[in-house]
Amino acid sequence: MNFVLAADGEPKIAESFLRQEELLSCIKDYVVRNLAKEKAENLVDVEEIVDFIFDLLEESGVITKKETPLSGDYFKFNQKKFANFRPIFLHESPTHRIASEIGRRYYPDVFATIHRGIEVDDPDAAGAAREESSGPSAIGILSDEVVAEIVPAADRLVTLNHNSPEHKEVSSKLDEIFQTARSDNEFGSTPAERERLLNSLEAAQALWKSAELKVIQVKVGVIQALEETQEAFREIGKAVGVGLIVDLIKRIVKDQIGIDL
Repeated sequence: MNFVLAADGEPKIAESFLRQEELLSCIKDYVVRNLAKEKAENLVDVEEIVDFIFDLLEESGVITKKETPLSGDYFKFNQKKFANFRPIFLHESPTHRIASEIGRRYYPDVFATIHRGIEVDDPDAAGAAREESSGPSAIGILSDEVVAEIVPAADRLVTLNHNSPEHKEVSSKLDEIFQTARSDNEFGSTPAERERLLNSLEAAQALWKSAELKVIQVKVGVIQALEETQEAFREIGKAVGVGLIVDLIKRIVKDQIGIDL
């Protein structure tokens, strides 16, 4: 997981609405492409990594879901949010810190350890070992600490008190900003960018209605959506007070769990 996200390159995913299986296929291509750099695509459970990345990105607001009554669910991947999510994830990951300290040989050594563990002399035993790798054993060498200790700071929960004046102020301002953006035909440099920004704002509104959010959800799913909106308004010479709400959200997080965003 850490190796995939730390590798160069980004997922080749169009920023258009996709079915879940289409998006999972794109993520799988990204995972396999990076694992292949160390010939590790057959050493770990690729499907497990793909599902984990999908869930993590959806939870963090990088992937948004659009439900329709007649044609089912669609999903959209946001490259800008992924670019922001990735360094946050890696910065807070204990495994990535170890890899950075040891250097380039760390992940090849990890994969070599997995290889030695599953390549045994008995073909039947080797097959059993590979089958077992779909569970916690072989992939666990890579991901047990990732799953158990994943981004501890970014993963901490912020409880949202919907009755507090601060929460109500943010909710009200989010609604106001969304309505202002939607009613302004100049908002967004292109129709596609306008749609992307409005979808991000809508997702931020939905996140803020939750009982609790992880720090990374606040950072990527709410604050980044507002900062991108602020930039879009700035381009058309309109000030709507986005910065004040971003500062208030950061203060809510700081006061509750002591983390600066």
